[in-house]
This record gives sequence, C-alpha cells and structure tokens, in this order.
Amino acid sequence: MLHYRNSKNLKYIQIAMKLLLIAMIVFGSVRSSAVAWNLADVGVGFMAWVNLIALILLYKPVIKILKDYEQQKKLGIDPVFEPEKCGIKNAELWDKITKSRYADLLQNKKKILESKDEDVAI
Repeated sequence: MLHYRNSKNLKYIQIAMKLLLIAMIVFGSVRSSAVAWNLADVGVGFMAWVNLIALILLYKPVIKILKDYEQQKKLGIDPVFEPEKCGIKNAELWDKITKSRYADLLQNKKKILESKDEDVAI
C-alpha cells in the first residue's frame, strides 16, 4: 500500500501549490478584475469538459449498477451493492466492506434469489 502522508513527492506538490497560489494572488492584485473573471470562466469551462468526459466514460457501469439496484428493489430486497455482479473489477476493499457490514442482507438476498429460481423452475 502506498503511504501518501509521508511522501517526499507530496511535500513537493504542496510547495508547488503554495507557490502557484501566491503567484495567482500577485497576478490578480496587479491585473484588472476582468482578467481574473475571464480566467475563472476558462477554469470553470475546463472543469465542465472534464466532468462531461467522465460522465461519458462512466455511462455503462452506471447503467449496470442501476439495473441491479432496480432488480433488487423489485424483489423487495434491501439493495446491496456487489461490484463483481455489476462487472466492476479490482474492488477488493468494497467486497470486504460489503461482506463485513452487510452479511445479513447478502444472506437474505441469496435466499430470495434462490426461492425465485425455484419458482421459475416449477
């Protein structure tokens, strides 16, 4: 596991951010407010594009998760998120949390799904 708190690189990043902030304060104090507002508009526009790209990339996993949630609600189950069933890989921490905190809900879900499969077979 990586330890970010004591990382040398984190200290360099913190120093760089502080210097950038000081430079922005100096720049903003010697320029007109119109320039500051224009830069703010560019920053907000950039963040909007980054968010739109993220939304497009997350579309398929979100649809799978939503369908799993709706299926569980339709069966009358208190929904439990299981990443593997939604096609999400490498979510070991989430699996541990789900198994430790929601073991009773997982058992209930399993029983309901088994009884549903038996009803379909009959």
